[in-house]
Amino acid sequence: MTLTDVPPLLTLRTRSILACAGCLLLAVLCALVAIGQAAAPAAAPAASAGTRLGLIVAPARIRPDRLATVHIVDTAGKGGVSARLCARQGTRSADCRQVRLQPGQVKLRTRVRLPRAGRWTVTLRRAQEATTLRRSVQVTPGARHRVLVTGDSMVYGIVDVLERTVRRSGGVLKGDPHLGSGITKPFLLKWPAHARESAREEKPDATVVLLGAAVDTFPLVVGGANVDCCGPVWVAEYVRQLREMMRSYLRDGSALVYWVLLPAPREADRVASHHAINGAILQAAAAFPDGIRTVDIGSVISPGNIYREKAMYRGKLKVIREPDGIHLANAGIHLATEVIEHVMARDGMVR
Repeated sequence: MTLTDVPPLLTLRTRSILACAGCLLLAVLCALVAIGQAAAPAAAPAASAGTRLGLIVAPARIRPDRLATVHIVDTAGKGGVSARLCARQGTRSADCRQVRLQPGQVKLRTRVRLPRAGRWTVTLRRAQEATTLRRSVQVTPGARHRVLVTGDSMVYGIVDVLERTVRRSGGVLKGDPHLGSGITKPFLLKWPAHARESAREEKPDATVVLLGAAVDTFPLVVGGANVDCCGPVWVAEYVRQLREMMRSYLRDGSALVYWVLLPAPREADRVASHHAINGAILQAAAAFPDGIRTVDIGSVISPGNIYREKAMYRGKLKVIREPDGIHLANAGIHLATEVIEHVMARDGMVR
């Protein structure tokens, strides 16, 4: 990937102007719209009831005679457990074998070959349990895995750069940015509901999320009362909504989620809220034994959680942040996307 001008949905300068304009409108919106959130259903257990193991098969659409990637996790966190893994198409089995997590091994990644077109079912069952875990995989000659990239205005340039890599890897990408939105601004977009709808309609094999940089610090409603940012009660409600979103994007074990942590902001009055939001992301992700990857672009954008305007990219010192001290400039977009791609490549979502 070379450093070329990103062909964004909006230019970098236009994005910054619109973002600032959006911030000015928020006060008006808050005055006109009552901030209220209906209580969401409690998060379901990370694994199916009655099973110790968790199963993810993603992508859930591949071409004939390709390998399906299977992620197995011990929700007890102990290892030392075995199960039978099978790939079936109707009454025919292509690959059945015993898999084992050694003592202390919590996760196992393996692959099964699906030789023929059609709908396949990958199953996993322990001899001690009555429940069989099942994940469906669609095998077609022209299959292309789907990647959804969503969030606030921070994702604009990332959509464009990542799309080229996903396309080269045999997939398709859809960008789903929502300018100025956030968990604490349901008057702009109700993110938990939007995540459910997006997962149902788009059926992504992988979802990349970067959300929270657009002044996402408004009060949250807890028990009928407004709770200000960024104390324990506020964080707990933020975590609850994040978990609801993560569960939707996981699509019952048919997808992976790459949730990007916020890089350090320039303004001191934003530091505490960024820390709170990043902490909430990590806490929400920890509720899932597998499937949620937290991606730290701060390692290249703001090492040590310290804001910096410039960084080395391809042997040259480049500006990586926009003048607003929040958004990523062209070189910053490329650096951040490289980190995201590196994590996705481990799962075979990009090459």
